[in-house]
Amino acid sequence: MKPGLVPGWNVDKLDIAAGVREAAVMGFDDGEAQMVAEYALQRWARGEEDGAIKTARAGGIDLTSLYRMVAAAHAAANPAPVVEPEVVEPEVVAPRPEPTGVAVRLTEARWQRVVEVLRENGWGDTAEVIEWQLPEE
Repeated sequence: MKPGLVPGWNVDKLDIAAGVREAAVMGFDDGEAQMVAEYALQRWARGEEDGAIKTARAGGIDLTSLYRMVAAAHAAANPAPVVEPEVVEPEVVAPRPEPTGVAVRLTEARWQRVVEVLRENGWGDTAEVIEWQLPEE
């Protein structure tokens, strides 16, 4: 491996044997194809992705199959962490107080203005729905 490369940090950490097993599953099970798959995966693990692709293609392994082998090798070498679900207790929140006095009058005035604008622009049906929900004076 080139100096400065760390598996799992700046190059892929691969389980070469798992990638070779995946190659056999895809039909690359003869001795030569297995050797080509192993060497291509070793090159990939060293950070030589372009070289791995050239090796695989020269050995009769298509690019999609190589990526599938790399994915299998990567998945085997990097198992997903088991994360325990966190239990969160629901928070009890005091109900929001109802607005009174000036706040209610301002809110009603704003909605009355919305109703006016809707009627001016031909949205009378919508204005009636909003007006119907406004409190009686």
